[in-house]
Amino acid sequence: ERVTSASASGRSSSARSNTLATFLGTARTGWDGTRWPRLTSASGSREACVMDFDLGQDAAALRVRLRGLIDQELPDGFLGAFTDDPADLAVTQARKQQVVDKLTKGLEGALKGRKVTLIPGRGSVIDAAARHVRVSDGSELIGSRALILATGSAPRELPGLPFDGDKVLSSDHVLRLAEVPKRVAIIGGGAIGSEFASYFCDTGSEVTLLEALPNILAGVDADVAKVVARAVSKRGMTVSAGGTIDRVDTTGPEPVVYYTDSKGPQQLPVDKVVVSIGRRPRSEGIGLE
Repeated sequence: ERVTSASASGRSSSARSNTLATFLGTARTGWDGTRWPRLTSASGSREACVMDFDLGQDAAALRVRLRGLIDQELPDGFLGAFTDDPADLAVTQARKQQVVDKLTKGLEGALKGRKVTLIPGRGSVIDAAARHVRVSDGSELIGSRALILATGSAPRELPGLPFDGDKVLSSDHVLRLAEVPKRVAIIGGGAIGSEFASYFCDTGSEVTLLEALPNILAGVDADVAKVVARAVSKRGMTVSAGGTIDRVDTTGPEPVVYYTDSKGPQQLPVDKVVVSIGRRPRSEGIGLE
């Protein structure tokens, strides 16, 4: 059964009502978020999957990592970031994007191969009880037997310190850097923060890792965390644990982090501030308000 509704642009668009399940998600959820559409379609069910592939670019980039690309043929200058030569992040970024595009297209092909109806765009829930979803292109999906939300997560901001992509960066922004910053402050000494601290150290940046808890990698086995902490210090990174971030001033030409540690108030001018304090649900704008 197919019904027609008027789209925002004034043209007609189909509202599909013959699907077993509608998946409202982004490509950011990657292989995990698309597992259910693939599994249920294998049993003969029909699925409609609303996906935002623009957001998915960063998810694939996180999977790839800037240091974790595996390929038989790497372009000249790709490994410049890990030698004595100046890091050529432009080359690294170009290679990363090639792999990201390949992974994204592969995911799209896997869904189509399972005969999952793929609808590019952003969806919002109009009526959860009726499984009524409106897509950003104006089309609507009505009356499926189930509605599954798999919109993933997003980096969490510090209160009063929004990401701007220039001075204050999230993990997503770090993966788009085309130049190596000379000085970096990383707020958050968890797994991701420590990984980016190691990465920036490899590229030649002066790295300061700030953690509010007594030690970095607080959720990791204590003996493992100690080994990592010693390795971090030997590589020349500065680690300040057990302190507090008082404020970050971004009004000047360079951001300045004001924090307090065991030695008292500190002032740290840097080129970039990376905030890595966890992730939050990506639930805004999908009709749950």
